[in-house]
Amino acid sequence: MKKNGRPAKAKSAVGTPAKSAAISATALSELPAVASPVYTTAPAEAFPQAPPPPASTKGLVAGAAFAALLVVASAVPTSALAGLSPQALAQLGYARSGIAVLGAIALIVICVMLAKRISAAGVSAAAYAHEVAARTAKMQDASNDLAAAAARTDRIMETVTQGLFLLDPTYRIEGQYSRQTDAIFRSADLEGVNVLELLQKMLTERMYQITRDYFALLFDPTKKERTVLRVNPLLQVEVNFPNPEGGYISRFLTFAFRRIVAGGVVTQVFVAVDDITKRVELETQIRDSETTKSRQFEFLLGVMHVSPKDLDEFIIGAQEQLSIMNTALRTQDFSTAGPGQMNIFKQRLATVFRAVHTLKGSAQTLKLQHFVDLCHAFEDKVSALRSKMNLVGDDFLSVVIAQSEITKDIEELSDVRVRFLSLRTTQTSQPLERRATDLLTSIANLIESSAEKQRKKARLEALGFEITRLPDDIRRIVRDIVIQLSRNSITHGVESPEDRLELGKLPVATITIAAKTDAPPDTFAFTFRDDGRGLDPAGIKESAMKKGILNAEEAAAMSPAEAIGLIFRPGFSTATEVTEDAGRGFGMNIVKEMVVDRLGGKVSLKSEPTRFTEFSISIPLTPQVVPSDGAVRELLPV
Repeated sequence: MKKNGRPAKAKSAVGTPAKSAAISATALSELPAVASPVYTTAPAEAFPQAPPPPASTKGLVAGAAFAALLVVASAVPTSALAGLSPQALAQLGYARSGIAVLGAIALIVICVMLAKRISAAGVSAAAYAHEVAARTAKMQDASNDLAAAAARTDRIMETVTQGLFLLDPTYRIEGQYSRQTDAIFRSADLEGVNVLELLQKMLTERMYQITRDYFALLFDPTKKERTVLRVNPLLQVEVNFPNPEGGYISRFLTFAFRRIVAGGVVTQVFVAVDDITKRVELETQIRDSETTKSRQFEFLLGVMHVSPKDLDEFIIGAQEQLSIMNTALRTQDFSTAGPGQMNIFKQRLATVFRAVHTLKGSAQTLKLQHFVDLCHAFEDKVSALRSKMNLVGDDFLSVVIAQSEITKDIEELSDVRVRFLSLRTTQTSQPLERRATDLLTSIANLIESSAEKQRKKARLEALGFEITRLPDDIRRIVRDIVIQLSRNSITHGVESPEDRLELGKLPVATITIAAKTDAPPDTFAFTFRDDGRGLDPAGIKESAMKKGILNAEEAAAMSPAEAIGLIFRPGFSTATEVTEDAGRGFGMNIVKEMVVDRLGGKVSLKSEPTRFTEFSISIPLTPQVVPSDGAVRELLPV
């Protein structure tokens, strides 16, 4: 059994080199793959383990030991066998010799096989060592590549002009971010800083609430990223940083976001932020420039029908009215005024309203609709203040801003006038007769256009009305007076064509401006008359009571002449609604203020219900301002 089994086992174990090679290849194929590390040292498990000796090698060693025992056994001394017969000793000698030969042969064979196996193991160990060296080299190359990549990333983060960082689900900035992030947020050591808390100091409360809600959407995996990015409220946002010298520094930032998703969960958000202040400022400048050019072009188109002289008159008159507004809106007066000085504020508002109302009338006369609309909006602001029970200086801020807008537009119109003049050089000087004709034409156009808007019909008739010899400042005042009287007549005096026909009148009303031939020397006097419905003292009293100006007892005690005098009171109007032409209650007050208060002249009127209303204006050519209370007597009808 041993003899037959052992050599066969040994032969089978030795076999061919193919099996030995197969064992080595199998051992190498079982080596674990080396994972590429990220900024870490490879663990011990990443290196291949040396293969254990195969079971066949252990058998060869056991066989060699057994063969050695056979050789030793064959060398037993003869003296130990003294009791045997010669024949038995001879047979035993033959057996000992055979055993010794067989043991020697087996030992030689086994030693040869062990030598081959040791040689194969040496080859396997060399291959293993080579594999380990190769993998170590690859790991070193990978580590070098990662280090180089990290260095490149660091250089990018150092030099990029945007703020780049990762945001975790708690809205905190993670460790690696670009240097520009510190510069944009004007802070340092932003790692771990909550961006939402950082922005809260820079944004308005409303914008902060919107940003907070948007950040929640960014980390909500149930919301599609494309949809969330489309509603980004931080594409252009104004932020405010504290100024070391006091106040705040405004900047404009833009934010872009990208989600980082793992396992269906938004683990991080990549954020790119940039300071776009210069771009926004440039865009604003370009937009303002385009707006200015567009407005100037509109101005140019709007004044093509106006003669250069009339345009000059309008600009000069507008500058005078703006000067009056500036004086009335002096901020130092409001800053020192106490809470009990309501009368001062009310008087200032009345002055401002008269000035802007006068300017609107001049713009209507020349059909400068832009300024008509601008002044009408200004009047709305003033009216809102006049209706307040209590006023303080800050309440005038909206009026000051509106006045500055008108001033800016008048300056632009003046610039257009310079360009416009170069296009019409032949009109730089006009005969006095032409200037008078232009004024009357403008008044006639105003009367016709105002009447048309109110579905009425009216025409102008001028009789000896000559203002060409008047000084420029008085001529402009006379023009403004006639404008206010014309607007008042169309709105309150002239009836509709149907009503006029029922009264036996022509459907077209006539407004007559006539010079007074009996005026004293150094006095300019004229009458302004419309053939309309006349003044109704009872209706005037009723309107005054509705507006709280009079109570029933005061109205009953008031004479018709005194009732008619109410039309010159600031804020009083018989109109039931505010329109572009009436309803503010300042048209006739402006006439009184110009003629009586500013020029020291006189205003008188007479009227007959259903037939006419006539104003008589007398202006000294050497005007002197007189107190307004002394002028009230001159407002009574004659």
